[in-house]
Amino acid sequence: RRPPRSTLFPYTTLFRSAKNNGLEKRAAQVAIIIGKLYIDLKKDGEAAEYLNQGVTIFKELGILNN
Repeated sequence: RRPPRSTLFPYTTLFRSAKNNGLEKRAAQVAIIIGKLYIDLKKDGEAAEYLNQGVTIFKELGILNN
């Protein structure tokens, strides 16, 4: 069996699992972590995608305001 292509595979799996199981706050936290890791990998597009998702969820939960 081949290893996952992405070293972020465990994190992205955790994000999807949290999001699909109603754990929005945890999903947002993991999305921010993934975004930071993508920044470190110099993958700005992917970083922006996850950071935006995390911020959007936090806003929906009322944790962040505009």
